[in-house]
Order: sequence, then C-alpha cells, then structure tokens
Amino acid sequence: MNSQNPKVPKSKLALFQIELRTGIVLDLSGQRRLGKEDWFLLFDSLEEAKRHAEVVITRNPEIECVIQDDQNRNIATIRDERYVQAILDQARKAREQRCKWWKFW
Repeated sequence: MNSQNPKVPKSKLALFQIELRTGIVLDLSGQRRLGKEDWFLLFDSLEEAKRHAEVVITRNPEIECVIQDDQNRNIATIRDERYVQAILDQARKAREQRCKWWKFW
C-alpha cells in the first residue's frame, strides 16, 4: 500500500481488497476505488479478518485481501492460490506458443 494508507486505530486491523492482476485497490463493493468511498474494513482480530477475506475470495477469486495492522505493516495476504497458479500456467502456455524470432531466418 502507498502513502495514502488510512490511520488504523490502535489494536485494530484493516482489510483491503485488491485486484490480483493489476494491484488496484477496490472499494467495499469490489469496484475500483476512484474517490473517497470506503475502501477498507476494520477488525478486532486476525482470525475475524481472515474469515472475512476467505468469504470475499470465495465470491471472487480475482481479488486478494491484504490485512494491515495499526502501523501499516502487512500482516497477511490472502488469495486463491489455485487461481494464481492458473494465471501463471496460462501465461507460460502463451509464451510457449509464441514463435521464436530466430525461427524466421
């Protein structure tokens, strides 16, 4: 996250939703954050934040959730690892299918 991080109250955790492929921060409705709309949730415990992140990711595997503490340190990143692997496999296959430049000579 950048210098626009919110001030998280002491002993709270903030959960951010981020587009996995682009790194763009999303608002609470899952849309790209363009203004001053709410863009993070506060939780009292890491377990509670992780449970909520799992629900978000189950609904949309293209989102990853980052949990930060009151000092803006990343505590956890939760994402659908199968989806990430599928993206990587898709990119690898696309690279393999491209014709090598030296094969044109």
